[in-house]
Amino acid sequence: MDLQELWRRLDGAQFRNAGQQMPRSITGITYNSKTTKKGELFFCLRGTKSDGHAFAAEAVQGGASALVVEEFLPLDVPQIKVPDSRAALAEAARWYFGDPAKRLGLVGVTGTNGKTTTAFLIRSIFEQAGRKTGMIGTVYNLLGGEPQPSAMTTPESLDLTAMLAEAVQNGCRWVVMEVSSHALAMGRVDPAEIHIAVVTNITRDHFEFHGTFEHYWASKARLVRELGAAPDPHQPSAAVLNADDEAVMAMAKGAETPVLTFGLTHPADVTASQVETGVTGCRFLLHTPGATPTPVRLRLPGTFNVNNALAAAAAARAAGIDLGRIVSGLEACRHVPGRAEVIEEGQDFHVIVDFAHNPDALRKIVSLRPDKPGARTIIVFGAEGGKDQGKRPQMGEAARGADYAIVTSDNVPKEEPEAVASQVAAGLGGHPHEIILDRRTAIARALEMARPGDLVIIAGKGHEQTWVVGNQRIAFDDRAVVRELLKAIRNQTEV
Repeated sequence: MDLQELWRRLDGAQFRNAGQQMPRSITGITYNSKTTKKGELFFCLRGTKSDGHAFAAEAVQGGASALVVEEFLPLDVPQIKVPDSRAALAEAARWYFGDPAKRLGLVGVTGTNGKTTTAFLIRSIFEQAGRKTGMIGTVYNLLGGEPQPSAMTTPESLDLTAMLAEAVQNGCRWVVMEVSSHALAMGRVDPAEIHIAVVTNITRDHFEFHGTFEHYWASKARLVRELGAAPDPHQPSAAVLNADDEAVMAMAKGAETPVLTFGLTHPADVTASQVETGVTGCRFLLHTPGATPTPVRLRLPGTFNVNNALAAAAAARAAGIDLGRIVSGLEACRHVPGRAEVIEEGQDFHVIVDFAHNPDALRKIVSLRPDKPGARTIIVFGAEGGKDQGKRPQMGEAARGADYAIVTSDNVPKEEPEAVASQVAAGLGGHPHEIILDRRTAIARALEMARPGDLVIIAGKGHEQTWVVGNQRIAFDDRAVVRELLKAIRNQTEV
């Protein structure tokens, strides 16, 4: 990789040789000082918890032949100073990997809730339409091969570009990816590279990072307002927006591309009628522009998943996929890991594990009602430590939609579990509830309480496989724990 050519590509770049000539070439680019190899170019990134400039010396010791900085450092190594090292990293990654985004159709999905499920549904539709499609998101990454672990919802720009390059190499024509507000605010993703932007909804979340709803909204809005024109006429650009969400529709005012709307309660381009929802799935008539309403049998439960399906259908229409393939794709998606995931072990009541970890998501998941008259909904949930404290009592209020609530520990790396749980419980007020801090014990209590026909919801962690308590990372998967406990209950019953 020709370093001098890269230097010329970076806007506003200044060079200081620190007594050494700039290397003619570099062996790679990195932002991780602990894994830096000989001959690599190290980018000093400023983050929310640390500053890469503080680790530049470690990177040099590891073999970095040059640095990209926002301020020159007292180190005897060539340095390129730029106004924004994150923007520079994104540009370098595009150049290093041959700009793979230009060889793909990209669908970006953002929103407070529903991103993962909507992304799974979109991929299912595209695959049914014969378009090999990769996926980047919270649960795992699919780049044309086997699923790969996901470290975060939207990776750093260097990692994201490497993933897109792998998807191209593996024959993918499209990639659908979840786009977090953090990623948009920190420049990990360039909205101009995306062809279709989907916004599911906007409600309170991540205030520990954004501070205000306005900053949170503005970060999400970037995906729509900076949406770029597609270079390929067969991959037109479009913003797909939730007509039922006023905050989402406000983004349409700044959109420079066509807008396609979806929704259930307000007039929309893609909508549904005759909606029937249950714990194990839904039925509805799908309405799309210029087509006869078509029946859909969705294997995912809840009205909120009907809305996710409409978002996916609208994205597929924007991509030029016909109605028959859209319906086939929606019906082919059997489940989404940790998202309203039904757990069956022969029990005579329902169990669902869900990722709901904010008030809106909790409100939606407890809107599920058991089919049997008189049956109850029991929810087990908590709130994360070290994050937005203001939403904790709101989560308690949302959980009042269940008949009984058990407040337990979610990930609590920075606070005492008792303090977090008490803040959540304050929102429940006099609603029937109890506090059981040990998560396994709380889940066991809910399952033992359940009567035939009841619905037990285990919320907060979904697909996650670790439970963070203080400095400990404990192996813990709600789904596996539920299955183990259900089997134990069944064995006791049989005896």
